Amino acid sequence: MQDTTIQKFVVFDFDGTILEGHSPVMLVKSLLTKRVMPICTVLAIGWWALRYKLRLPHEQSEVREKIFDLFKDLPADEVDKMMEHLYASEISRWLRKDALEVIHIYQDMGIPVVLVSASFEAIVKRAAVELGAFAQLSTRMKIVNNCYTGEVLGTPVEGEEKLRAFERYANDACGEGNWELVAAYGDHHSDVPLLRSAHRPVAVTPDRRLKRIAESRHWEIVHWS
Repeated sequence: MQDTTIQKFVVFDFDGTILEGHSPVMLVKSLLTKRVMPICTVLAIGWWALRYKLRLPHEQSEVREKIFDLFKDLPADEVDKMMEHLYASEISRWLRKDALEVIHIYQDMGIPVVLVSASFEAIVKRAAVELGAFAQLSTRMKIVNNCYTGEVLGTPVEGEEKLRAFERYANDACGEGNWELVAAYGDHHSDVPLLRSAHRPVAVTPDRRLKRIAESRHWEIVHWS
């Protein structure tokens, strides 16, 4: 008999997993067209984007920190609206069909889907609404006097923090010991802590390091495009 006291969850990373690409890079391209970005920032982010595309070593925090600095002292509502517009006009076109189908399967089974992402809260929130996700856990910017300060509020939701953020959410929602992570999907080696905590870890179009780890641990590997 199925145990109805345990709440099941499935967790998806967003950039590179559900999304074909990286939403901060898409945001950078949008800012470039508006000519609000200094050339030194353009070059630094361009170098980061090249490493990301070629699956070379890169720090995910590089782009976030530079963009946060651009938003310093700007009204939070205006910045959020800009990101929501970017999602509707550009980012949503790059959602992977395979990811959407898998999400719908879990939803039909009655298993809540949670998005976790190092990307910006306004973008991931909009994605969660469109995808019908139960919750989203993403990186937030600090706000003072209704303006962004250029600083992260709390800890960026990346690497180990993706797992910690989900565990805090699940414990708060269900109580400690009253939930289980039935599946987790990620594309980057920094997603390993989250993946290894799931009953079904799935590496989605993984980078080289995650591919090696997934193969050594006999995790499922899928290629979505």
